[in-house]
Amino acid sequence: MAYSEDSQSAWELRVERHHLPYLMDWYHRKTRKPLIIRGARQVGKTTTVRMLAQSLDVGLIELNMEDDHTFEPLIEQNDPLKLFELIALERGMEVLDPEQVIIFFDEAQECPKLIAFLRYCYERAPQYRVIVTGSLLEFVLEDYQYSFPVGRVEFMYLGPLTFEEYLLAMGQRPLLNKLQNFKFDEGLIEPIQAILERHFRDYLVCGGMPAAVKVKADSGGMLEVERAKSEILEAYHADFPKYHKRSNTALLQTMFQQIPLRIGNKISPVKLATGTKARDIWAHLGFLELALLVRRSVHTGAGELPLASGIIEKRIKLLFLDVGLVQSTLGVSIPEIETSQDINSLAKGAIAEQYVGQHLMAERPFFEKPSLYHWDRPVQGSEAEVDFIVALDGKVIPVEVKGGTGGSMKALRLMLVEKKLSFALRFYSGPPRIDEYSVKTSGGQWPYHLMSLPHFMIKQWPRLVKEWVAHD
Repeated sequence: MAYSEDSQSAWELRVERHHLPYLMDWYHRKTRKPLIIRGARQVGKTTTVRMLAQSLDVGLIELNMEDDHTFEPLIEQNDPLKLFELIALERGMEVLDPEQVIIFFDEAQECPKLIAFLRYCYERAPQYRVIVTGSLLEFVLEDYQYSFPVGRVEFMYLGPLTFEEYLLAMGQRPLLNKLQNFKFDEGLIEPIQAILERHFRDYLVCGGMPAAVKVKADSGGMLEVERAKSEILEAYHADFPKYHKRSNTALLQTMFQQIPLRIGNKISPVKLATGTKARDIWAHLGFLELALLVRRSVHTGAGELPLASGIIEKRIKLLFLDVGLVQSTLGVSIPEIETSQDINSLAKGAIAEQYVGQHLMAERPFFEKPSLYHWDRPVQGSEAEVDFIVALDGKVIPVEVKGGTGGSMKALRLMLVEKKLSFALRFYSGPPRIDEYSVKTSGGQWPYHLMSLPHFMIKQWPRLVKEWVAHD
């Protein structure tokens, strides 16, 4: 059925993104709107749309806006039916059957007026399924010169492959099934945990960028994986001059190199680019965020929902796009990752914190812009920080990325007492377990439970917490 202009590779069809059920629901939903898929360059936006068409067994009209198209003069006429008819005629068809085709505009940043045109797709041709993506589309959306179709489009955010998507790409569905069916009362036998730990450490090197994952799946050679990641990083550097007319390419390059060195640390602008004015650094940090290469974690003092109610916007930590790219940029060797007794200690914790933060952001509904929070207390002589703060079923949950025992986490204990919380989550290089501790306070003992999970279980934490709460 498919009549995409670009053939799909066998690897593309083997990869399963967790976004596919959401996209299939969008396709079948009567209230759907034209969909804009947002994500950094090379996270697999185009591949995901092709996978959708393949899964639905429908045609895909793939239109790369970097190329010249005869229909472009019709865009400003705001008549989608006439434009779609021209597209059909060019392909030897009288009309495009809206029930049997997805119309896909790729690299839409090259044709900004296309975004305004989506309003008329929604209002005058709602029967057609229209998807738009672009590599640097965020810059167009941020500085849009046309009338933006507010309320007439919807968004979906896409990032690198998660660890569980990586397992599927490696052909490890039975192993993933074991992971997804784990229960505390049944445990996880040591040999299975060892296999999962090996794949997890491979993922730290490979990361979730589709090009690197494809190389790993095809050859298994880490040297080729490193080459693929190097090419991705070089492509990002080559994009810097395209960012913004007021951007400084040299400053962007400096900051791009510095940010992985400071993952997990509170950011002081001067440390990202010595000798540069703070306002210029903040502006260029904004450009890197628009490119979706960098994410910020913001301090929140909220002990209850919503977490955004207690934020201080300039008290931030930064994360990179992908843990595999962080490993390459930091130069952490493969033997170090393979043999480390505690992943949380590698590169001063940067590798583990990037991995955890990257996955926590991926937990949000796909239509929501990813966000991340942490807690810190910058009292001189009594500083404290909890790595991340998440929410589940109306409850605030502190998250630590640390080894050691739960009773030794001073900052976590401090936050639990201060915010009157009784449950926390920890990711570490150990077996899954739940422990009960208490903190001595002036009023007696403050009890709390700590759920400790191996890093490779990160996508399972919401399920496991809900099951434990229901059982407890």
